[in-house]
Amino acid sequence: MNRKQINWLLGEIETWHAEAIIGSALAQQLKSRYELAKKDQRLVGLIILGSLGALLIGLGIISLLAANWGDIPRDTRAVISFLPLIISYGTALFIGLKKKTSLAFKEPLGIFWGLSIGAGIALISQTYHLPGDLEIFILVWMLLLVPVVWLTRSLGCVAGFYIGLLFWSGYVQDKLGVAVWYWPLSALVLPVVLDVRRRAPDGMRGVFMFWSLLVSSIIALGMTMERSLPGLWLIIYTSFFVVMLLWSSVMDREDVGIWSRPLSLCGGGGLTVVLYLLCYKWPWDNIGPEHYRHGCGHHLWASVIYDFSLTAVLLIATLVLFFLWRRKTSRLCNVGSQSQENCSVGSQSQSCKNQSNGENCDSSLLSIITKALWYSAPLVVTVIYGIASYASSEVEEICSAITCLYVAALSLLTIAEGIGSRMLWMINFGMLLFLALVIGKFFSEEYSFTIKGVVFIVSGVIFFIVNTIFARKLRKEEQS
Repeated sequence: MNRKQINWLLGEIETWHAEAIIGSALAQQLKSRYELAKKDQRLVGLIILGSLGALLIGLGIISLLAANWGDIPRDTRAVISFLPLIISYGTALFIGLKKKTSLAFKEPLGIFWGLSIGAGIALISQTYHLPGDLEIFILVWMLLLVPVVWLTRSLGCVAGFYIGLLFWSGYVQDKLGVAVWYWPLSALVLPVVLDVRRRAPDGMRGVFMFWSLLVSSIIALGMTMERSLPGLWLIIYTSFFVVMLLWSSVMDREDVGIWSRPLSLCGGGGLTVVLYLLCYKWPWDNIGPEHYRHGCGHHLWASVIYDFSLTAVLLIATLVLFFLWRRKTSRLCNVGSQSQENCSVGSQSQSCKNQSNGENCDSSLLSIITKALWYSAPLVVTVIYGIASYASSEVEEICSAITCLYVAALSLLTIAEGIGSRMLWMINFGMLLFLALVIGKFFSEEYSFTIKGVVFIVSGVIFFIVNTIFARKLRKEEQS
């Protein structure tokens, strides 16, 4: 909600309280909740302005120094190199002594401090001609940035830390090195991200920090692989996204917005993209043990520790989280059934109506089948990977065809579940996935115009039927 909507709601709460619709305790509770949200939005605005100011000041100082660096004596250059760091340390000490905890003050400090570290390292290295390369420079910068993250808990520092580690990993991989060290290095600031998220689950800082963690992890997952066994990334990425989806289903609250559930959004979006790509032939070409890569640039120990072990861990995690999800949905269904039994036979209360409609039980047969089929993606991809690894002829066409049938079943079941649960976004998602599959496959393959025309007509009829059924359901609900 934006500030205008929150102000309107606060005014309505006052009206409800004046008209005795709600009591004083509930009115105060609602006011506290939405005034906190209003304050959070105002704080985010201050943080963004302060961060941009700190970024511009830092870049301006660096530009002025670069323009006049050659005319400054060496000793003076050394002092100037440390001056921004001294200012940052002094400001942090002042904050600690005065016990100032304003994020609008800490966020710009963190960004300025992080830039000062990078500029200081570069200027000192240039002044005294210290040996080193880009790999060492980025690694040292990121390691020195860790204490800044812990002290300031700055969103900009966290995002910059993960971006810097990604650059370092890419540089290491380009030099045929081992970039698997990204993961223990990224874990150095993980407690800060989780703590900010835990303290304010709905706060924008915690959500954005978690988004930066997930996006960087998704990129690093493929960047840090040894890729000795071609095609193993299919299983790893599919399992990783399903683990994110299952973790969100088990742990996240359902009453928050989709942007406050990055695990669900990243997991669902990433899984959809990967499965859609697997509907084509190119991912299934030249994969499996027969095409195992070795020699220069491929490290067996890193493949065993990272690629193969990660595949096993993700598959096991998928299985464990799947059973936890089923236990949670079964428990919710049992609680909903017991609550429904407590409703009187002729009761017309809204809660009893909701229970009779199944709104408090997320374990309907169609919902369970649809979600279970989505969550079974790692198993399906693993089986198809085995076929692609050991089949002899036209294996790419077979694997892509099986994946197409699987994705088509997912899209149709998603549409059906959306109609049953009256969720328009789910219907649109299923229809878009089915349409993307049809258009992508039939424009990329050499089919006759007659076949393409028939397929498009059938797809249009399916869309028309779905729209008609959904409209009838909504009309019946409005009449009842």
